[in-house]
Amino acid sequence: MLAFVVLVGLQAAPVKLVAPPWSVVRVEPDVAGYFAEHFEQELRARGFQVVTSRDVASILGLERQKQLLGCTDDGCAVELGNALGAAGLVNASVAHLGGGFRATFRVISSTDGHALAQASAEGDDEAAFLKSLTLAAASVAREFGYAPPANALLWLSTGAAVVLAAGSAIAFVVAKLQLDALDRELASFRMVTTRAENLALGGRAAEIVGWTAGGLAVGAGVAAIVAGLSGRAPAVAVVPSTSGAIVSYGGSW
Repeated sequence: MLAFVVLVGLQAAPVKLVAPPWSVVRVEPDVAGYFAEHFEQELRARGFQVVTSRDVASILGLERQKQLLGCTDDGCAVELGNALGAAGLVNASVAHLGGGFRATFRVISSTDGHALAQASAEGDDEAAFLKSLTLAAASVAREFGYAPPANALLWLSTGAAVVLAAGSAIAFVVAKLQLDALDRELASFRMVTTRAENLALGGRAAEIVGWTAGGLAVGAGVAAIVAGLSGRAPAVAVVPSTSGAIVSYGGSW
């Protein structure tokens, strides 16, 4: 348990990125916003801290936001990143051309304006494009050297399964030794003594502990398997649209 706590404590702080509104070509604003929300949540799922245009307004104020987000050169990216304490700015554009969608992404450093990462996404329809956006977020994360975030439930349940399984094995060994001693005591043709009774009670208690620990170990093992299959907690985005709302479920790594 101590090792688990130390491991969690040593995890690196997330990289902060600023995500201004996307540049769009022949894409409705609410649809572009939905795509952007999906891409941002995929970045968060991979360990990034993403600051959106809404966050910028609350931090810098509306007028300052308009000045910085309305500027497209790399110098603005440096200034905006520094103002928000971010490592970089995600410049994104999306177009609907020839019956499909295509987007390009360029992460600009807030220190010197050079490109930290680049990616693209394309799809013939919305569903295919969303899958491609997930892959693009993974590509950006790889360029930053990110691995999927450690699943705390997986670590905890796996450790618990190991500890409980070991405890169960020890308890059964103790029970076996106690009951063997009881058999020897009874085989000596003596009357049932207090020692024999104590041996019997100790053996039964050890068996109960063994079965309990074994059952808990199985449960923890199942939890570890489920956590390993899930990979990470699900991420969901709900984006309002003219016809109601669009729900996006985050894909796996």
